[in-house]
Amino acid sequence: MQEQFYPLVSIICPVYQAEKTLNDCLKSISSQKYQNWECIIIIDGATDASETIARRYSNIDSRFIIKVQTNKGRSAARNLGLSCAKGSWVTFIDSDDQILPTGLDAMMQIAFEYKTDIVYGNYLTKKGNTPTKSFLGATKGILNLNFARKANLNIERLGISNDGYQYDLFNCRTCWGKMYSYDLI
Repeated sequence: MQEQFYPLVSIICPVYQAEKTLNDCLKSISSQKYQNWECIIIIDGATDASETIARRYSNIDSRFIIKVQTNKGRSAARNLGLSCAKGSWVTFIDSDDQILPTGLDAMMQIAFEYKTDIVYGNYLTKKGNTPTKSFLGATKGILNLNFARKANLNIERLGISNDGYQYDLFNCRTCWGKMYSYDLI
């Protein structure tokens, strides 16, 4: 692939009292096959060892960027991350989540192949090491075409999920597990 096909992806990771899960989260980000990313870690008033863990990663890899704020909640932390993002694509990964090593690469390939503004990834929830729930759905653009028309979005740039469904963003209640063109935000 040529350099133009490797745009910067901004990963926004809000952190509050996440010392038990943050290391696994950041390790999964640092293990990405897709290398052109920045991870903006927002320490949202955490009083545990979360900031120490985050700084350990930022001292080793300059792609980890730390911002600290008083506790304002996850939404405010994400908004701070968005204001700092330099990437043309954005994804949100919560501090108790992990991403597979091929996660960003797979989403970028789909974004370019289908010229979409949003890519929806699959997810798996676990209790301990036991899978408890999975979503085996969209891996292409997921905007509902009626919603797109009302919002005056460029419908030609929107894809459809590989299972044949169109997903309405209002029914996809989380911002994590998706990658967004920054222009759309």
